[in-house]
Parts: sequence; C-alpha cells; structure tokens
Amino acid sequence: PDNIVFPNIVCPSGESQSGSTLNPGTYTSGNKFPPSGVTSLSPGVYCVENDFVVNGGESLVGSNVIIIMKDGDVSFNGGATINLSGPSGAQSETNPYAGLFMYMPMENQGTISLNGNSGSGFTGSVLAPSANISIDGTGDAGLHGQIIGYTVDLSGTSNVKIVYDNNENWDAPVPPQVELKQ
Repeated sequence: PDNIVFPNIVCPSGESQSGSTLNPGTYTSGNKFPPSGVTSLSPGVYCVENDFVVNGGESLVGSNVIIIMKDGDVSFNGGATINLSGPSGAQSETNPYAGLFMYMPMENQGTISLNGNSGSGFTGSVLAPSANISIDGTGDAGLHGQIIGYTVDLSGTSNVKIVYDNNENWDAPVPPQVELKQ
C-alpha cells in the first residue's frame, strides 16, 4: 500500500450482550461474530478475533460502529438484512476515525464477502489492504463508501450499488515526507 498511516484503534476489553444487542468489546469466544440471537450493535468499537458471519434470514443493524477484524473472515450472505455504518461527522482530533466502518489489518489476509439483500445498506470505508474482497450484491441502499482491498471482485446477478461521497469515508493520514533530489 501507499505510504499511509493505518488506524491504531485501541480495542475495548470484554464481551457484553444485553438481550439481542451487542456492546462494544473484544470478541474472541464462540464460533462466529455476532453470537446467535444478536440483531443490533451499540455504537462503538468491536474487535473480532473469529469469523464475522451474517447468514440468510438473519438481520443486523448498527450505526457509529467500527469493526476491526483482527483475525478471521467476513461473510454477509444473500438473504441477510444488514444495515451498518461507521462513525459519522467530520474527521477531527476528537473523531479521528469518522467514516471508517470496517478495518482488517495487514496481518489478516482473510476474505470479505458482501452479499446483502434489497433491504441492506453500508456506510463508510472498508479498509482491508491484504484481503480478497467479493461483492455479490449490496441492496437498494448500496454501499456509501469506499472499498480498499488486495483484490476486489464485483460479481453475481444482484444489483451492486456503490456511492462515493468523501464526507462518508475515512481519509488515511499521510505522514510528512522529505525528498532529496539532485
């Protein structure tokens, strides 16, 4: 990747669930994230150390969430209703990760498969520079953001709608550089 500064987000500790709502934390237990019966994510940071799977017939909603895929793959299967968005607002010192929806660090060379139904929508950047990403459908609302991956494959018979609005994306800071020329 270009000479950018990758996010350095501190993962909250613990795992916590209130009914069908999951709270921010670091999720290492279970076979998949989110656990069975969870339909919503409270605002905050979720560090995931296993597969993030939403199967057909399931639903998951959450706004102002950041998903950090420390390990594992992401699979949003067809027939699932998923509406997730990263932190909104302008990027600033107090909101440095505005527009970042999902981050898969360089060490995680997993796969991401996005295949929502007509009721699905995603807002924010998907930053996964080492991942192979497959988008087979995003629903009518589509993806309002950008996708950065090692490979990005658009396929399938479903509609894929990507709307780029820089105000909805995370901008990676570029460190100052010194260049010498003769």
